Amino acid sequence: MLIDSLRTLGRSSIDIIRTRLEIISLDARMARTSQLSIMMLAVSTFFVFSLGIILGVFWIVIKFWDTDRLMGLAIFTGVFIFVGVIMLVILIRKLNKGPHLFEGTLAELEKDIEAFGRIRKEHK
Repeated sequence: MLIDSLRTLGRSSIDIIRTRLEIISLDARMARTSQLSIMMLAVSTFFVFSLGIILGVFWIVIKFWDTDRLMGLAIFTGVFIFVGVIMLVILIRKLNKGPHLFEGTLAELEKDIEAFGRIRKEHK
C-alpha cells in the first residue's frame, strides 16, 4: 500500500514536471516567433522609410539648389532628429510594457505553490 502510494506520487510528480517543461517550451517558442516577426517588420519598415526619406531629401535639395539649399538641409536635419527622439521614446515604452518571457510558466508555478499550500493546511 505504501509502495503503491509512492509510485502514484512519483508518477504524479513526473507528470507535473513534464507539463511544466512543455509550458516552458511553448512559452519560449511563442516568444521567439513573436520577436522574430517584430524584428523582420521593423527592419523592413526601417529600410523602406529610410529609402523614401533619403530620396525625398535629395529631391528637395536639388529643387532648392540655386536658392537656399543650406536652409532646406537644416530644416530636414531638425525634423529627422525630432522624429527620431519621438520614436526612441515610443520604443523604450514598448520595451518596458512588453510581455515577459515565460509569463505562462510563472503563472502555472504560482498555481502549484498555492495548491501545495492548501494541501499542507488540510493535512495539519
